[in-house]
This record gives sequence, structure tokens and C-alpha cells, in this order.
Amino acid sequence: MTGEDLAHKAKMNRTHLGEIERGEVTISYFTLLKISNALELESPNILCSEVNAEVKNFLNELN
Repeated sequence: MTGEDLAHKAKMNRTHLGEIERGEVTISYFTLLKISNALELESPNILCSEVNAEVKNFLNELN
């Protein structure tokens, strides 16, 4: 999945997703839920360190 695909699936602007990837903005819980839903993760699981590491790795691969 590309960054463009994730942004589309999460109903987000690709530029904003890029800012999140680069740590330029603080992510809201609502945005976190949108991304976790787009990645087909259950909401509570996104806060687990294991899943969080997987999400970070995935976002790093988009760069």
C-alpha cells in the first residue's frame, strides 16, 4: 500500500499524512483511528507497543 493509497483509504489528505510520517504535526486520536481503520487494525490494538512498532515500520517504508 502506498502513502497515497493509505491517505485515500483513511479519507485523509496525502500532505497531512506526510506531515504525520515526518513528525511535523501532532496526531489527534481521531486521526489515529482513521489510520488504524485504514490499516484494518482494531482501535485498541493501535496503542499496543508491538502494533505501534509495526505501524512505524510501515510508515517508514512509505518514505
